[in-house]
Amino acid sequence: MSETGRHQRGLANANDVVGRYLLHHTLVAAEIWVDELVNSHIGNSGAIISSEFAETDIARGFVNGFNFNVARTGPAGVAAIGSFGRSAMPWGHAHHAWFKRHFGHSFGAYAIGDDLPQKTNRITLSSTETDDDGLPAAKLHYLPHENDVRMMRYGIERLRDLARAVNAFDVAVTDYYEDGVYRTPAWHMLGTCRMGADAETSVVNKWHQSWEVPNLFVCDGSSFTTGGVVNPTSTVTALALRSARNLAANFRELSRMTAADGLAS
Repeated sequence: MSETGRHQRGLANANDVVGRYLLHHTLVAAEIWVDELVNSHIGNSGAIISSEFAETDIARGFVNGFNFNVARTGPAGVAAIGSFGRSAMPWGHAHHAWFKRHFGHSFGAYAIGDDLPQKTNRITLSSTETDDDGLPAAKLHYLPHENDVRMMRYGIERLRDLARAVNAFDVAVTDYYEDGVYRTPAWHMLGTCRMGADAETSVVNKWHQSWEVPNLFVCDGSSFTTGGVVNPTSTVTALALRSARNLAANFRELSRMTAADGLAS
């Protein structure tokens, strides 16, 4: 929506890269029930993380990898509704027996993977839908690469291994990928204004400065060229701080650059 005579594809988008290479990690998950009362629905939601499968090992049949996050499960209401691909617990005569056997005896395990950046995974503007202000709504297109699908399938098998290793009496696994549609609840929106060394294939340089609009800096997860296998917040913060320090240290020179281009500094 920033199209002008000078920027016919919108600001910083002469190369049609803005909005492309959307990333948000792959995700498969399991709820695992054990005989021991673990009460994982109580307390902090922080995770125990394993990076055993984080690095590429092409013998597995794919590149990149994933982290295991072992985390708490939800309270009684969540157990009643159902999660991790499991339908709600039974009602009627079996209700109390199921709840007594399962509730407080489970933990969650997530395999959070590093999805491949694909030019076709992108955000555009809808030609039919609008928001509350009557402006074009965002339209999302995302499908995992075949490499990502193989990684998710491998992650599911490792989740089953984990369940067997702790002598689980029940396990519910979900891959969020059915009938060619990916319905992941993964939360990390990354990419779309990727960083790079080539103005033809990226949106910002190593300092998060737009190649096309010198006084425009993009300091968030959109500059990522890959997601890794970890939560991105600390990296986003570190990169933003690094960019701000560079901007402060070189403000006079950067101001002259924008003035020469006829842009507000």
